[in-house]
Amino acid sequence: MGLEIKKKYSSNFSISFLFLPRKKRNAIKTIYEFCRITDDIVDDDISLLDKKKKIEIWEKEFQNSFFSSSKFQLLNKLQYVINNFKIPKDYFLNLIEGAKFDLSKNRYANFAELQRYCELVASNVGFMLLKIFEDELFSKADPECLVNKIFRKLYYKPLLI
Repeated sequence: MGLEIKKKYSSNFSISFLFLPRKKRNAIKTIYEFCRITDDIVDDDISLLDKKKKIEIWEKEFQNSFFSSSKFQLLNKLQYVINNFKIPKDYFLNLIEGAKFDLSKNRYANFAELQRYCELVASNVGFMLLKIFEDELFSKADPECLVNKIFRKLYYKPLLI
């Protein structure tokens, strides 16, 4: 059973990164493809059993790409991006894990369940992209840049009880 890798790009998505350096633009495009395909696998109009098989193959091939190579060119290309931008592979594994939620749930019983899903999916996509934009966001020349101030306020603020 092979996975068909579909290339679907939103025109707004592509245009929004048009003025980035090619290396970063290609990295974002590769990450987008990975995320899109991961989501398409679990949303595909096939049986639940086939979806489970496909997502397991996708995850296994992702892992294979770290040790040798995957049969999917995109996953081999993704390894270059992961290594070049020092993106933790857990961000991608978390996304796959979150996508698997779609195989067993279409509604969440409480906010904690929904929050966990969002942490696995949306948060990890954000973390992936932060690694691409790290140079722009965390200016070494200006330690007081806006993003540094925001993160300090968010993460180093004492907890108020």
